[in-house]
Amino acid sequence: MTNFEQDNDASLADFTAGWRIVEESEQVTVTGAVIGLTNFGERPIQSTRLAEVLGRSVSEAEALARQWGPPGTRVEDGLISVYPERARSAPRRRAQIGDRRFGLTGCAPDIFMYAPLVRPSLLLEETCTTTGTPIRIVFTPSGVESVDPSSTVVPMPPPQSSTAALVRNHCIEDIDANL
Repeated sequence: MTNFEQDNDASLADFTAGWRIVEESEQVTVTGAVIGLTNFGERPIQSTRLAEVLGRSVSEAEALARQWGPPGTRVEDGLISVYPERARSAPRRRAQIGDRRFGLTGCAPDIFMYAPLVRPSLLLEETCTTTGTPIRIVFTPSGVESVDPSSTVVPMPPPQSSTAALVRNHCIEDIDANL
């Protein structure tokens, strides 16, 4: 892999700063916490645990999970569960964690933020909408283990469009459906 140094490139600095804002957003924090704590739906978690991780009250944590949990998140009786197949949006890709296989919605870059939180690994399969080429990526907690084909690229939307979507929408599935 080639490394490019672009310390003086203002557009790269703007892009990096924009993504830093997205990564530090409440949505990304809550979504990541719910995915990591449930191992992307392997087990429910108590609302008190999410509240502890977020440093919020239980009622605030439950409200945030309803608002920003990944598609298929449900909050009831003090438990937070994730069942991706419950999502309203049609899945764009297939994921496998251990023996579990399910469809996922969301933007392609999302998975790079959340995959390191899943144990033991996450296999992602998708078909390129332009070429029809099957794409397969294996993530482990330490990074990307394999990519097939090796020439696979992930489009990164400008962070301004992502932050604008965060402001306009309150439901992650609505954001996903509008991308």
